[in-house]
Amino acid sequence: MPAGSKNAQAAAMQALPLAVAVVQEIVPAAAQEWGASSTCGDDCEAGSKQRTHALVALAVCDSLLASAEQGLHTASLHGLPQCCAALGAAVSLFAVMMQLAANGQTQAGSVEASAEAQAGLAAMPVQLPQLLRNVTLLCAKLWETASGKAIDWFALLKLSGLQPAQGGSLLQQLLQLHCQACRLVHWLCGCTAEPLARELELEAEAQWTWLLERISSIFVCTNDLLLADRSPLRSGSPAAGAARLTQLAVFAAQLEALTVLLQKGASLQGVGQRSQLAALLAATGPHGAVPGTPVWRAVVALLRSICRNSNTGGQAQHDLLSTVVRVLHDLCSLPVTAGLATSGVLAEMLAAGQRAVPFMDATKAECVASAFASLVGLLGTVYAALHAGGLIQADTGSITQLLVSLKQLCTSPAPPAQQLAQLQTLLPLAMQLAEHLAAYCQQVDRQPEEQLVRARADATRSCAYLRCANVGAEGGPSAGQGLGSMRCGACRAVWYCGTACSHADWREGGHRRVCKALGAERQRQKEEGAQARAAEQAQQAQQQL
Repeated sequence: MPAGSKNAQAAAMQALPLAVAVVQEIVPAAAQEWGASSTCGDDCEAGSKQRTHALVALAVCDSLLASAEQGLHTASLHGLPQCCAALGAAVSLFAVMMQLAANGQTQAGSVEASAEAQAGLAAMPVQLPQLLRNVTLLCAKLWETASGKAIDWFALLKLSGLQPAQGGSLLQQLLQLHCQACRLVHWLCGCTAEPLARELELEAEAQWTWLLERISSIFVCTNDLLLADRSPLRSGSPAAGAARLTQLAVFAAQLEALTVLLQKGASLQGVGQRSQLAALLAATGPHGAVPGTPVWRAVVALLRSICRNSNTGGQAQHDLLSTVVRVLHDLCSLPVTAGLATSGVLAEMLAAGQRAVPFMDATKAECVASAFASLVGLLGTVYAALHAGGLIQADTGSITQLLVSLKQLCTSPAPPAQQLAQLQTLLPLAMQLAEHLAAYCQQVDRQPEEQLVRARADATRSCAYLRCANVGAEGGPSAGQGLGSMRCGACRAVWYCGTACSHADWREGGHRRVCKALGAERQRQKEEGAQARAAEQAQQAQQQL
């Protein structure tokens, strides 16, 4: 491809966000003007100019999108921030196009449509429907291409070493992109006309699987970048606390999007391995899916499918099982681990792992055996701690037996296959402990604390309502960065993009259960901050004497 062509494509990606901003500003208003043209006449100069500007803006976006999509195939690693910005613009434009398509379909198919609306549709220029379709399809293509290629870029980022400054800027772009994608998912799930399936020529259920694939790629990249520098997440500094809350907020938003997409008919069996791993990350990560919910059942079915495929498949299936086991080891909370044990999935995975380790290299096999031992050990260790605190009454001999056996297993020089066989003999005892732990995790008195932690994470978002469908929201992804955003008037701790989300979060999102606690916490932090500043000033004054 000629160098000039590459330069044009790079320029197109840089210009696309500006063009999309113009479209967001004038196209919806112009669409109303087409409907009003029947009453004001074709000589309505202001309306005519607005319609002309809308057509020009759409044509420009049509051209820029085509060039930007081609540019993704040749873009270098240094062009990733521009690609993220272009992709975010495409998501916003995609929503505008879907809205226009849905409105046009609704009006055209409505028997009760007003005469003005019917006349407006007839007055629309003949090239507009084709432009709308072109822009819609190109937006979808850009999103699809960039979402897939972003995975490869991030693999290169890991190998090349991510600079903190670059990572910080890129992380903000990805957080914004993931926020936009989640809003688009919730907006599309609320549409009755299913414009996505119509414009992309997909089956009704296939559109939700398509969406799940796209948003999963963005989620994986965002989480990878959050983990690129693990030191802040592991330290005890205020920055570490903020980083952990940001990660928890991303996981919560992804889990909410996954929940609604599965409700609409998306299939975890119909997506690629990366998207399946993304679903496992969201469902088994911090404050993940609750056992017994539809998301939990879908994840359990996915894990059982992976076990079956590993039993009968080749090296790729064995490697996937190895990756899944390590993901569960890194993220699984106590409720999730207990749920996997009581449902029998942990036993199935252990059996599949025992059959697969002979086909793995030594490093992977050792990691799998260690991960399984840690998952079983988590049950015993937490059980022992709860029993020592008088929270669970049980046979201490059983706990001691399990912990001693696990300690011997971890220090054993036996090969991984033999270690997994020994773990199999310990599973019945571990499953008994898991049943008690699962019952403990469901106790009501644990819920307020977990809800408050989740609310603190939601408070880091520009809109705390996880099912926000405001695709036209502008501004950054973090609290207070949204244009026109507003705080909760009571707690002053969380932000919303508008009153609709504020009211919805109070009614459905659970904010009313944590509002008072968040407000008290914020007030306490303000008082502690004031005391710390006063103490510092007093110390400085003492030093000056």
